[in-house]
Amino acid sequence: MWKKSTDEKFFRAFTDLAERAERAAKLLVELSEEPSTISDRARQIKLLEHEGDDIVRNTLHALRSTWITPFDRGDIHDIISRIDDVLDVIHAIAERYDLFKMPDMPPYAADFARLIWSSCTKMREATALLHDMKKSDEMLKHVEQIDRLESDGDQLFRKAIAQLYNEGGDPLTVMKRREMYDKLETVLDLLSDVGDAIEGVVLEYA
Repeated sequence: MWKKSTDEKFFRAFTDLAERAERAAKLLVELSEEPSTISDRARQIKLLEHEGDDIVRNTLHALRSTWITPFDRGDIHDIISRIDDVLDVIHAIAERYDLFKMPDMPPYAADFARLIWSSCTKMREATALLHDMKKSDEMLKHVEQIDRLESDGDQLFRKAIAQLYNEGGDPLTVMKRREMYDKLETVLDLLSDVGDAIEGVVLEYA
């Protein structure tokens, strides 16, 4: 649908940022499954987050300096900002794991991380199709899967919180684990927000 070279920079930004979020999510899985790798993986995620900031900054500059954009400027800003939010919170989670120095991972941390990784993959697959509205049905299927993974995350969150408070234990550990569960669930909510933004573009332009 959109073929101009001036449009390509926006579509490339969506996919480049989504790819970094997906890579960060994979690293989150790895550090959740192997706590001994936390510091190293957290550093790698931080680098991806910094690269993401550069992509966002360049995209917003292009948005200000481009006269005609492939679709509404507000939609472009919304999508790039929401993907950036996903990457930012993944970085915040990895940073807290590293700072908290908890002896053990929260019991459901790896399960959350795998849901986040799967959802980031679907986000990346959806953003890669934004340049071609003939593939709107395929995009919407990816969005539906993101929503399904967010729903799975809600169920996992309820299960994790129930176990956390039923078992009790050291109050500081309980507090730290609760904070991590909150942030892990937040990432899935943010991914659903990205899906909503993509769906809005599809419904308007397909």
